[in-house]
Amino acid sequence: MPTVPNSLAAFIERGETRDLSLAVVNRTRPRPIQHMLEETFDERTVGVEELDLPDAAENVVVLLDDDDVVAS
Repeated sequence: MPTVPNSLAAFIERGETRDLSLAVVNRTRPRPIQHMLEETFDERTVGVEELDLPDAAENVVVLLDDDDVVAS
């Protein structure tokens, strides 16, 4: 059985090297979630951005592989 990562950062780092980034989608509330993600991945190669997407839920964090949403 594979070992389970002990943090979100470890989960993202253990995969193969890809162009991954996180995005806060349709943010309507203050920035605490985005700020936490920026601090968590500050020293890593995972970018954090904010996106406005029509027909998407508000205040959702998504994992992007290039421009494709691979998890939310």
